[in-house]
Amino acid sequence: MKNGRGGAWRLLVAMLATLALVAGACGSDDATEDDAAPAVATTAAVEDTAAPAEEAPAEDAAAEEAPAEDAPAEEEQDDVDAECPLGRSTEVAADMLPLRVVIVPIVDVAPIIYAVRCGIYAAHGLEVTVETAASGPAAAQLVAAGEGDIGIIAWHPLAAAWANGAPFRVVIDGATLAAAQGKVMVSPDSDIETLADLAGRTVGIGAIGSVFHVALLTAFQDAGVDASTVEIVAVPITEEIAAVQSGSIDAMLALEPFTTIGQMQGLKVIADNLFGGRVEQGSSGGFTAMAPWAEQNEETIRRARAAWTQVVELIQADEAGFRAFLPTYTALTPELAAVIALTEYRTTTEAANIQPSVDLTAEVGLIAETFDVGPFIAFPEG
Repeated sequence: MKNGRGGAWRLLVAMLATLALVAGACGSDDATEDDAAPAVATTAAVEDTAAPAEEAPAEDAAAEEAPAEDAPAEEEQDDVDAECPLGRSTEVAADMLPLRVVIVPIVDVAPIIYAVRCGIYAAHGLEVTVETAASGPAAAQLVAAGEGDIGIIAWHPLAAAWANGAPFRVVIDGATLAAAQGKVMVSPDSDIETLADLAGRTVGIGAIGSVFHVALLTAFQDAGVDASTVEIVAVPITEEIAAVQSGSIDAMLALEPFTTIGQMQGLKVIADNLFGGRVEQGSSGGFTAMAPWAEQNEETIRRARAAWTQVVELIQADEAGFRAFLPTYTALTPELAAVIALTEYRTTTEAANIQPSVDLTAEVGLIAETFDVGPFIAFPEG
């Protein structure tokens, strides 16, 4: 493994910039209505977040058609308690510490949004501001530039940065993608039926080096498919469905809610459970900080982990309440939120849960060799 001297660090910054560019349109305003990314807030005022404006006409039409007796239900949805269906904390700690969190517009950031909106951070003595980045690598760039304290990213692309000695430290081990979230999908009239049929075809994934990339290469290995015969290209996840429908790519691999949306629009699933098996053995990602900040802010990290764990336990205890919360900070309709496959969240930050992701990144050839992830975890709990 290379050390963290200047050359490796400059290489890291260049790599993150490239990854951010290829994934940068994720959650962009150019997405179609059907492919709209979750509308996560870009400031601490998370409670003001609403679904994209283009959805309003449909809601207005539904309101006009609904009988008069439905009005009280709409008023009930506007009740402030409906924003926190898993419970709200009214406690505020005596001493408050600041924390700047960089997220990306995906469903998986639910514990962060909930902790801000519903008083969990305040109860744990944290004054949190939230900024939204276009992708995990873009979030890492903001953290590296000092514009955020901790940022969300998947461990698979970060493995390449760690292999070059990058001083990122894991502060919260976030989630494991549900196996059912990962599907390879093609147009309904496509002659592609299996992964083997993708030889000579083009598959769109969210970003090169991402968990999508690792999952696809793993599926190819497990199916005995030569990945070199398939053209794998970066397509923003918000644009993948339209790209398959237009024929600009032959297949796509995404995550929720886009897999469910794609099926609703008639796309054909040729491979399922791509986030299961070897991919599922490790955590998908979480939150990192720069090593100097992590070393100097142990108390802040401990409080952030405690708040995260509290929300995750609430989510695990009340799936219906969690699904009811999703439409309050994303563009998901209640109907879609009720059926999508949900992410599973970690409640401890330990090397044993992250190491398999680094190992798998090496097994599929995206890094030269695996390494011990332990030194890259701040204050490990296991």
